[in-house]
Order: sequence, then structure tokens, then C-alpha cells
Amino acid sequence: MVRAFETVSGKQDEAGKADTQAIIAIVEEIRSTVLSSNSNNDAGYYIRVWQDIRDQLRHMVLRDPSYQAIRANRAIRKSKKA
Repeated sequence: MVRAFETVSGKQDEAGKADTQAIIAIVEEIRSTVLSSNSNNDAGYYIRVWQDIRDQLRHMVLRDPSYQAIRANRAIRKSKKA
């Protein structure tokens, strides 16, 4: 998933690149949090709960306050261009 964001970032303007880099940081933070949780060290947990990791991660990112701020700032920039 991070590689996909990095690919997109290469095609964006500076504001878009900054947003995408912030999203990558959010994804990395979520991944770190999940992997460091002591209660989730069992491989069976990942098989049961994270079978569709992209969907799980997407929902976590959408709920993240930093991501919500990025979306709000993008909307403001877009409305200024119009």
C-alpha cells in the first residue's frame, strides 16, 4: 500500500506530495501500533482479523484525525482553485 502512495506522490504537485507523505506516515504509524500490541503477537490473530488488510487499513486511515485534516485542507485548496 505504501508503494502505491509513493508512486502517486511522484505525479503530484508539492501540496499533493506533502499530503501523500502525511498519509504514508499515518499508515506507518497504524502498522507500527498494530504490530507492537502485545495482545496481537499470535499469527492466528492476523489470519482471522486482518485477512483483508487493505480494507482494515482503509477504515483505520479514514478514522484518523490527521487524515481527516488532510481531506479538509484538500477541499479548501480545491475550492480556492475553482
